[in-house]
Amino acid sequence: MITNAEIGGNGRFGNQIFQYMFLSFHAAKYGLEFANPPWDGDVIFKIQPGRNSLPEQDRKLVEDIKDPQHCPIRNATGPLDGVDVSGYFQYTTSFYSPQRDRLCGEFSFKPPYSDFAKRLQGWFSELPGTVVAVHMRRGDYGTGIFFRAPSEWYTAWLATLQKRVGELTVYVASDELDEVLGGFDAFKTVSAKDAPHPLPSPEFVTDFMALCVAPHVAISNSSMSFAATMFNAVATSFYRPSLKERRLIEYDPWDAEVLLTDVIAEDAGEEFMSERAKSRTKYKIRKFFRRNAWQHQRTNRT
Repeated sequence: MITNAEIGGNGRFGNQIFQYMFLSFHAAKYGLEFANPPWDGDVIFKIQPGRNSLPEQDRKLVEDIKDPQHCPIRNATGPLDGVDVSGYFQYTTSFYSPQRDRLCGEFSFKPPYSDFAKRLQGWFSELPGTVVAVHMRRGDYGTGIFFRAPSEWYTAWLATLQKRVGELTVYVASDELDEVLGGFDAFKTVSAKDAPHPLPSPEFVTDFMALCVAPHVAISNSSMSFAATMFNAVATSFYRPSLKERRLIEYDPWDAEVLLTDVIAEDAGEEFMSERAKSRTKYKIRKFFRRNAWQHQRTNRT
C-alpha cells in the first residue's frame, strides 16, 4: 500500500487534486492499494474516499520540490509499497497521460455536483455568443511564481478570439471578483453571482466547474485552474499567462508544466506584485541593491 498522510492539510484544492492524482496513478500502475485522509474532493468527485486513520508505513519519502522532474518518487521504477509520500506531484502532465481516461473518470462530478454541472452547461448554452471562462487569481497571489497577471493580457486575447468566433460572454472566476470585473468592461461578463442557484459548496466549486465546462478557457498560473482544464472535455482552446512572454500563451493540459516557474513577480515588475509583497523588507533590500547596480552601470557608461 502507498499512502499520503498530508492530503487535506498540505496546500489548497489544486494541490490536493495532484496529490490524490499521484496516489491513484501510482497505485493503478503497480497494482497497489492506496489511502489518504479525507479532503474536499471526497464529496465532489468519483474518487476513492479518504480514511480517518491510515496504516503505519515502513518509510516516508519526501518529494524534491527544487527538482521534482528528477525526484526519485516521480522516477520510481517499481512500486512504492509500504511508503508514505509527501509533496505536490505537479509533474509535466504527460507523466499522467497514460491514465488520462481513468483519471478523468475518477475526477468526474458525482451527484449533486454533476447535476449542477449540467445546469451550468445549460446556462452557458443560453448566454449570448460563445462562453469563455477566465480565472483571475488575486487574494494570495502577487509574489514569486504566483504573479498577478494583468487583465489587459486577457482582454487582448479575448479581442483576437472575438474576431474569430464572433460574440462572446466572459465568465470571470476570481477570489476577488469585484476587483477584477472592471477590467473586462469591453465584454459582456457573468460570474458565479449570476449562475443558476442554489450554488454548490464549497464556494470555489462553481468557478472550478465553469472552468471544467466552458468552450474556451484562460487560467492563472494556478494548479487549481490548471487541474480544471485537465478535466474539461469540451474546450477547444486553453491559454495561460506567461511572465516571460508577457501575454497569454496556448497550452495542452495533458502535456504541459502545471506551473510556469521561469520568471518571478519580483523580477518582472511591481505591476505583477501584491501590495503586501512590495512592502516586505526582503524585497525592499533586493530592490535597493538592484537600483544601485543599475546606477553604477550607468555611471560607468558615461
